[in-house]
Amino acid sequence: MLKGTAASDYLRDNWRVQCSARKLGKLAATGEGPKFYIYNNERLYPFSELDAFAEAKLGPLLSQIDAAPQDVAATANVDAAAEKECRQRREKWFRR
Repeated sequence: MLKGTAASDYLRDNWRVQCSARKLGKLAATGEGPKFYIYNNERLYPFSELDAFAEAKLGPLLSQIDAAPQDVAATANVDAAAEKECRQRREKWFRR
């Protein structure tokens, strides 16, 4: 099992999934991240949950290139919308 920063490093190094320890904490608060245990007030992420989280982020495993375009386009639109929302929240926060 890994703590926050180590879990973030594991996702980046083994899966190429960028998710900071801070982001893992935010996802834990909303229930959208990998499952974890709490021990001594720290989140401990099992490898199996980190792997499942990364696989879900990457999307389905493909056997041919032609299967990807529609799914990739849909994912890109969702990612763009999420990024826009995040940017708007940041701008709103800094205007205070």
